[in-house]
Amino acid sequence: MGWYWCVQTLTSVGYGDIFPLTLAGRVVAVFATIGGVITLALPITIIGSNFDEEYERSVKLLVFQRTSRVIRCLQASRNGTRVPRQPPVYKHWAGHFLPWAKPEGPDPNFADQDYNIQADVDMMVKSHFQDLHAKLKTHVGKMSERMEQRSASDLSPLVDAATRPARAIQRECGD
Repeated sequence: MGWYWCVQTLTSVGYGDIFPLTLAGRVVAVFATIGGVITLALPITIIGSNFDEEYERSVKLLVFQRTSRVIRCLQASRNGTRVPRQPPVYKHWAGHFLPWAKPEGPDPNFADQDYNIQADVDMMVKSHFQDLHAKLKTHVGKMSERMEQRSASDLSPLVDAATRPARAIQRECGD
């Protein structure tokens, strides 16, 4: 009977107006409650992790679209139907454009698609390796912390033995 009340309380199902009175009814209610939690919890975690991955992917795509030279050139040439004219690029501060500032000079390679493709590939490779470097740095930091903890716990008996007075060590050895 205590298990029934414990499961109902921990799963936040509550007791409600209608609740089972017999032992068999309580057993069925416990299994139904735990089954419902498992049925909901497992897919929700998978859906949540997939959502996080897709969101990160969409943010990376948005950043790429904003900084891609090929996309800017195609937009300026209306997908290759006109001669591309580079739009004025204003100086900005902290991501905010300053329209009163003088535009920067024209980019001599703006219409050169080979150059633009190479610049975009370089940008993607650089961002990829920056992400890998950040993940590796985090992983190495965690591993070094674990190694320090293990070495400290493995060496603690030796450190304790070395810091005790000589008489206590002699008593332990039986001399």
